[in-house]
Amino acid sequence: MRLRMMLMVALFALGLHSFASADNLFDGRYKSIGSTIRGVKSSITTSPEPDLHEGEFSCAWCMASKHNPTRYAQAGYMMKATEANMKKFAEWVDTSGNWHRTLTGTPGSGDHTWECIQDGTTKVWTFKYGGTEFANSSGYNTNWDGCIVEFFGEVVPDGTVQMVGDSTHKVKFTTFRYLPAGCTTWTTVWPSSYRNDRPLDWGQDVSQANGYFKIWDTTP
Repeated sequence: MRLRMMLMVALFALGLHSFASADNLFDGRYKSIGSTIRGVKSSITTSPEPDLHEGEFSCAWCMASKHNPTRYAQAGYMMKATEANMKKFAEWVDTSGNWHRTLTGTPGSGDHTWECIQDGTTKVWTFKYGGTEFANSSGYNTNWDGCIVEFFGEVVPDGTVQMVGDSTHKVKFTTFRYLPAGCTTWTTVWPSSYRNDRPLDWGQDVSQANGYFKIWDTTP
């Protein structure tokens, strides 16, 4: 129990997912910007559909977040055991700490840009896939400011859930951008901090010089 609580505290400190717990595990990279941001985006390779069982999901996403208290907005794709196919998803947290999720449509194969962008006046988050909006947080109070960018694969629950990607179809994250508050021009960033909760089972191939990293399940 003590170890579980320590892990939960560590996850909250990083800003990784409002409902992050010992049951949420991650493989990817992130960076604290240190100032207010209004958007995040990245190109992410669509994974083959993982083999999942009841109660499991596996996903890949980009996120703008903050902590103390934890708030976030994220966009990407998700495979749930209860769904027949991979789905595009958007997820956000309101000012009361409640999280909300939209699942819609199936992403295409190959590399696609995912984007979360917040209106500086209304504070509504808009979520885009390939430059086209597919969800927004309209109707919810998301009047909070992000300051961290995150790019991750994630599974729930812990144990042996299959991470997105495999040895022949690695999930590539590239073109890392954030939108500073008050700006209309995106800023390039390298997510310098690293996290892999199951290094014996999940790989991470990193090339900062070429502006990408790849993740995959080494034992699907």
